[in-house]
Amino acid sequence: MIKSFFEEAKEQSIAKATIVSKYFYAWAKVIIGVQKKNPHHIQKIAY
Repeated sequence: MIKSFFEEAKEQSIAKATIVSKYFYAWAKVIIGVQKKNPHHIQKIAY
């Protein structure tokens, strides 16, 4: 059976996911704070 590209996480993918999940909350708090200071800009965040 041929495995799909996304069925098995490689070591690098696991490391990236760990880093992103560790820092996302802190990053989002900063971005949301900036948005609150600039309500005339579009109020969306994306990763």
